[in-house]
Formats: sequence, structure tokens, C-alpha cells
Amino acid sequence: MKTIKTKIKVAHSDARRDILEMFNGEFIAKQIKILKIRKGNVLGNHYHPYRENCYVLEGKIKFYFEGIKTKERGSFIMKEGDMILMDDYYAHAVESLEDSVLIEGTEEVYTQKGDFVHKLK
Repeated sequence: MKTIKTKIKVAHSDARRDILEMFNGEFIAKQIKILKIRKGNVLGNHYHPYRENCYVLEGKIKFYFEGIKTKERGSFIMKEGDMILMDDYYAHAVESLEDSVLIEGTEEVYTQKGDFVHKLK
């Protein structure tokens, strides 16, 4: 599976602060977005021809995915501190189980065209 769920790494910690590392070298974002999603809403149901990184800053979501090329399907719960790196051509949808805040980075400037719509939820 090329869609990887993980915990975000602590790059540095001292008495003053913790510096959390969303990505460092392997993933270079051309665009960063902050999503504030209200409980009960579903976003996504599409895919992109580029990779995307998503970090749950607050709240809890259910994440659905399907590899357009591999047909691999799955879902899992993500909560504060969880991160996912989605490979290109992975359809995805997010169901907000609580009011949630996500930080997303994309390798290209965000596009969502009609061709990319793929219903998962």
C-alpha cells in the first residue's frame, strides 16, 4: 500500500516547545491548506495525479481510500497527531466524526476536476 498512516515525528523538543515535523525531504509541498470540517460532513470523494500529505491537528475523522490503479480499498480512524501520505491516484474521502482541523500539503497546486471524482462514501 502506498497510502501510509503514521504519527508525526518530533524533530526537536525542549522546555520551551515541541517542533513537529510533517515532512522533510521525501515530500515537498507546493501548496498547504488548513481545513476546518464540521462534525458529520464528508469531503473528498476524488483523487489527484500527485501525492498529498494530511495531518490531523484537532478532532477525529474516518479516512477512506481506494487505489485507482491497484483497486486496494480500506478505511481507518485518524485522530489528533495522526498523519497520512497518499500516493498519486489514490481516491480518498474524509468523514468528520468530530469538529476537526486538518493540515494538507500537495505536491502540485490543488486541482479537482470532474474526471477525478470517485465516490467512496
